[in-house]
Amino acid sequence: MTRSRATSPVREPGTRSPLDIAIEATWLTGLVLLPIAFDGREWAVFFSQPKQFFLHLVALLIVVLWVFDWAVSQRRSNGPGSGSFLPRPGSWISRGPERWALIAAAGFAVISVISTLLSPLSAVSMWGRDFNAGGYELYSLLSLMVIFFAVALRVHTRDQARRVMYVLAGTGALTAVYGVAQHFGWDPLSGGEGLGRVISSFGNPIFFASYLVMSTTVTVAIALDQPRSGLRWWLPIAVVLVGIQLAALWFTGSRGPWVGLLAGAAAFAVIGWIWLDRSTLLRGAGVMAVGAAIAVALALVPAEATSRGRGLEAVRSIIGEEFSAEGLGGRAEIWRGALTLARTWEREPKDSTAVRALRPLFGFGPEMYYYSYPLTIGPQERSEAASHAHNYPLQVLMELGFTGLLVFLAIAVFILLTGLRALRMEKAAGRRSDFLSILMAGILAALIGRIVEQQVGVARIGDLAPFWALMALVIALARMRFRPEANAVPAPRREQRRGRTPTPSIARVAPLGAALVLAAAAITVFFARDVQMLRASLLASQGFERIDAGDGQDALRLFRQARDLAPDVELYPLTADWLLFNSARLKDDGQQAQPFFEAAYETLARYEQRNPYAYSTQRRLAAATADLYRNGDPGRIPEMVARYRKLAALRPGYADLQALAASVFVAAGEFQLVIETADHAIELEPATHPLPRAWWARGEALMGIGREDAAATSFETAIARDPAGEYAIPSHRSLAAILDGRGQGALADEHRSRADEIEAAPAAGGP
Repeated sequence: MTRSRATSPVREPGTRSPLDIAIEATWLTGLVLLPIAFDGREWAVFFSQPKQFFLHLVALLIVVLWVFDWAVSQRRSNGPGSGSFLPRPGSWISRGPERWALIAAAGFAVISVISTLLSPLSAVSMWGRDFNAGGYELYSLLSLMVIFFAVALRVHTRDQARRVMYVLAGTGALTAVYGVAQHFGWDPLSGGEGLGRVISSFGNPIFFASYLVMSTTVTVAIALDQPRSGLRWWLPIAVVLVGIQLAALWFTGSRGPWVGLLAGAAAFAVIGWIWLDRSTLLRGAGVMAVGAAIAVALALVPAEATSRGRGLEAVRSIIGEEFSAEGLGGRAEIWRGALTLARTWEREPKDSTAVRALRPLFGFGPEMYYYSYPLTIGPQERSEAASHAHNYPLQVLMELGFTGLLVFLAIAVFILLTGLRALRMEKAAGRRSDFLSILMAGILAALIGRIVEQQVGVARIGDLAPFWALMALVIALARMRFRPEANAVPAPRREQRRGRTPTPSIARVAPLGAALVLAAAAITVFFARDVQMLRASLLASQGFERIDAGDGQDALRLFRQARDLAPDVELYPLTADWLLFNSARLKDDGQQAQPFFEAAYETLARYEQRNPYAYSTQRRLAAATADLYRNGDPGRIPEMVARYRKLAALRPGYADLQALAASVFVAAGEFQLVIETADHAIELEPATHPLPRAWWARGEALMGIGREDAAATSFETAIARDPAGEYAIPSHRSLAAILDGRGQGALADEHRSRADEIEAAPAAGGP
């Protein structure tokens, strides 16, 4: 027979300080807001920007409140050293796995800082590169670690632990309801209705499904816990919530999270069989079974015509996509590239010898994997590059090196050992299905499911925050079980005052002064970064509205203001460049256009100083340099050649880019460079698509160095690759020039006539 709450070793709350309550309220608010916050009405530019905003706000608030709590405890105590911000190291480090998990987590944060300092672009690693996909830059990573340490060290009672679980389950249910509504064609908040795969408030079905893997399992755990506390009405409600979340998971069409959920369910079954009583295990199976029946019923209801369909049709569709180029096949290529980088640690431009030696230890730096990925992959048809390894441990390896990966794996192992040790102790004490056993089993199952899912998934802020919170909760629950006396709430103030000896005024004021300094620093960082970023996003959103209204000048003004407020965001100078480029194209002559081309170039060059590796900026800068050259500035030729050589070196597997660079080198008269680049592009052709541009460029270079027979073959090949295409026209004309030199005038005239026909065909066809 299970024991009642009165016999549990877990201490119940006593008197809590307002600051302690405020800290808990802050992390709970964060765990609610991070999954559900998004820009659905496009009042800002980035869909996920609210998630980053609230993550940083929550973390900074926790730090400030925690330091003030420490400062207040110092003033009440007998001087410095009587209280501490964290437990004293001497009593903290022991053989307990929960303490080693905390040490490993602190090491993970330190390694992230070192990796950022060694990053080729420390500012980008610190603040981020893609502001619609945060979670890996140091600012967000440390914010997640703050939530982790707050939950791990400040959850002292069963009710605090339950509140974290309630929040995760409730938020999972809320986002699931929203996702199901999208599936059935109703979305009053954004444009998610009628999509083939629902996105809820996450902007991507995979991110949403990743969150549901954890929240569904957590919901099952609290469904099993609450009836034992006398709240039997909770069980049927929880079953319905589980069913809705399972239905939403189905509607995401994400295969990896399905596997993760099944792995979590299997883990719960194994853990329950060993450490829980049979009635609890059977009740858990019943909750999942009835929830699955509810999900099936929802899945069978007819939905929007744009959805995948139902039953086996949907399964075939999803499995087919997973094994397509964008599914497991595409992921396999990314994994191969990442593993190649793990051997070579190659990047462009090359590192110094000293830094290169440190790359295996500390990685490329947060957000830096994106820039090295294209160096290792095979021939590519499109210009996109993967920003994530689609495997979380592999992503950690790329960005934080082998030390980061080993420490992260140590965190996972110590968390697992902590949970299993607590379950073993509960079973030995005869509490096989007490509060702690049920919650611990559910959390471990959720984490195992999450780990399995992340072998092929991509993590973002919305699902990283609950992941770290659940790991922290394992530590907090274990601390309750291993050392219940460590979780006693401090005595009321009047008891602390007795026997207190006076302390020097400076010693009493110093902690409060330190807290005020930290608070000022946190406020400064938040307003300088997050508030300014949000203001810039609002202005840029207005700028896009002005573009739609046809007011390019006002739009340009707004984007320049956004750029000044948030100079790290690449989108703003790129959009300003596009507006200036279009303005130049509308001018009647080159002299009128030149100031606009120059302004476009300067806009991009200004951003290049902050991030010289940003590919979109580099490509537009190269194009802007070519625009200036074509508009009558021959002095731009060396820079134009250098920029296109850099682009070709940054993405050697991108066939279209190699062909483009070769054609630019033709205009510069760099014939040997044309041949080298065109030949490289042609090597990629069998694995990509026909490249008439590369064949034409090769022909022009060969003709330029006097190899007319080889040039003619290249021109004929360009024509054969696309007989009516853009590069068939110059190929016909150049071939005609060669034939004229051979005295074959009639055949040359045929080629010129064919070029004229192709050139006139669009006009004859009409708009």
